[in-house]
Amino acid sequence: MAYEIEVKELPVRRVATIRVQITPDQMGATFMELLPEVHAFLQGRGVEPTGPGFGIFHSYESDSVDMEAGFPTPEPMTGEGRIVGRTLDAATFAVTWHNGSYQTIGEAHRAIEQWTKDKGRDVVGPPWEVYREGPESGKSASEYRTEVGYPIR
Repeated sequence: MAYEIEVKELPVRRVATIRVQITPDQMGATFMELLPEVHAFLQGRGVEPTGPGFGIFHSYESDSVDMEAGFPTPEPMTGEGRIVGRTLDAATFAVTWHNGSYQTIGEAHRAIEQWTKDKGRDVVGPPWEVYREGPESGKSASEYRTEVGYPIR
């Protein structure tokens, strides 16, 4: 799949998330646990997310993943238990779209990583994925749409 990379400026974003350490084979099940938990937390406080669920990947190794999953919120949130409310700084990102199954989403990450090398840009933080159309949409995996971004300078 060919990926078109664009540079995008994102403003400050407020989020509610859960951060966990898992193994790569646990990622799908972990997202299916964390996103509903954060969504229920927000609903219980009468807060509607301002966008779809997302994941931030602080580190991804062959045997461990440090990841965070949650939703953007309209206002700063106070967390509870393992849910944290925090603010993501405004930044510049290299962004692309992955259409299709999560099984092949690594191709989008590799495309951005190659683009940053080719353009002489530095990655300055963890990559993220925004799940615009996923399992909750009722669509088949071939119709999933995921935005993938890397903070750059």
